[in-house]
Amino acid sequence: KAATADLEGHGGFQKALEAAKSSLAAADLVTSDRNIQLASALAESKIEKAEVCCLKIDWHLRRSEVPESVAAGLECLRDFGLVIPLRPDQVDLETATIGVWERLYGRLVEELVHLPMMDNPEVEAIVSVLSAMTNSAQLTDERLLGVTLSHLVVLTLEHGITKAAVLAFGLFGFFLSNHFGRYHDGLKFCETARELVEVHGFWEHEVKAISYIELVAVWARPLRSVIELTRSCIAAAEGSRDIPYSCYARVRIVAYRLARGDSLVDVSAELVDAVGFVEKANFAAPLMALHSQRAFVRTMAEGRGVGDIFDRDGFDASAFEAKFIPEQTPTYICFYWILKAHASFVYGDFDTAADAVRRISDLIWACTGHLQLAVYHFVAALALAAEFKDGTEAERTAIVGHVDWLARWADTCPDTFQSKRLLALAELARIDGESKRAERLYEQAIDAAARFGLLADEALACEVAGRFYLAFDREQSAKSHLSRARDCYRRWGAAGKVAQLESAFPGIFTEGVEQQSRRSHTVGESGLLETVLDLSQTM
Repeated sequence: KAATADLEGHGGFQKALEAAKSSLAAADLVTSDRNIQLASALAESKIEKAEVCCLKIDWHLRRSEVPESVAAGLECLRDFGLVIPLRPDQVDLETATIGVWERLYGRLVEELVHLPMMDNPEVEAIVSVLSAMTNSAQLTDERLLGVTLSHLVVLTLEHGITKAAVLAFGLFGFFLSNHFGRYHDGLKFCETARELVEVHGFWEHEVKAISYIELVAVWARPLRSVIELTRSCIAAAEGSRDIPYSCYARVRIVAYRLARGDSLVDVSAELVDAVGFVEKANFAAPLMALHSQRAFVRTMAEGRGVGDIFDRDGFDASAFEAKFIPEQTPTYICFYWILKAHASFVYGDFDTAADAVRRISDLIWACTGHLQLAVYHFVAALALAAEFKDGTEAERTAIVGHVDWLARWADTCPDTFQSKRLLALAELARIDGESKRAERLYEQAIDAAARFGLLADEALACEVAGRFYLAFDREQSAKSHLSRARDCYRRWGAAGKVAQLESAFPGIFTEGVEQQSRRSHTVGESGLLETVLDLSQTM
């Protein structure tokens, strides 16, 4: 009260507001809470209250208080006469998105960069609140995000450009792509958002603009290009106040590098840098995702835990899972279970993999737009097929549903998704008893993974194919594929998995070890020439 009285009448609101912004940018959540409360007490007009509301939304999000973050935004919008339901239905969503196309009036998306600047302060305040709550909306409900974005775009089309138009066009493009499968239209909106940055000098929003293109490009361009976009996003974030987007980008780049099969040593180094940055930012939600990724990497490199597959020094899986609150961080909870399902399947624990997949069936919407969604459908198809023994038609239909999603993305970006689709189809052919077709699809999956440089996918495809050949007593083919799988896992840096594979198939790998030992002995006694001759004869 004393602080409020001292600031009143001396530009107090603006001073309190700037203090709140500074403390929030410095990740001092305790001080920023006091400053936000002070600014709120001093706010008089609806526009001033909207400015404070934007900070409240961000503050709650930093504390992973997603419901409180969304509630603050929706309450403020009601004061302006804009009522958005917390859980819109499909009719609400379609009505809102149709409104966008109606207001385009036949204009090309690329022309929107030339809209006039907005000059209505009250509409600007509404736009700023809608913009601030997009991250929380995305973590709450997919339709809520779509309705929020549609209002943002409509207000921009009707009243003109603000800095928030970068977010409006970029995220709307993201939503078009991932909810309606309109990747071409989505990329147009995203690229227009980045052009707005350059034309109007909205450089503080460059990080967002690049992020939107990246999140759509992951479904349409090779991972190499997507990783370059993410690197440029992180570089653009240096020196900016856009801490949340910088933290999110660090989670995504680890996911992309894991999907590409980059050396686990290099991915571990990336994780160290990312964890350090996010810890300094005091941002709990993305830190959860990074710890999950680190658990996966260590499991691949060091082997599975004794109890839980992720258990090891410094990580207690049960304690980690006990802290999950789906209402607060559904996206990162999904990331964790997808990683656990993936690790469990790789280590041959198919039942645990299938259980992890089922745990998040009601939460998977929270992964919309993220590459982890494809990993979910990939692992789900493989895990459910692996435990399918005289299964029901409903169980087979579930597998087909996952394969259909992979087929959709394989059409838009075969570099990343074709090998996954082919391996899932091979497993579907196997459970249908079509062994010849399955064999052909296994080989195509291995070839696609190798051709597009997806080392981890190549390893897994070889191993799954090897198991298939063993089941049909085709020992030579099984040896060939399992040996190639071991080589791929070794090159990936998955020493723990290599050890597990050798232990799971001792009859296949013991002979290989003995042959390698004899060759090493030959090198010592007779030199390189005899070794080359011996290898040549073996080949």
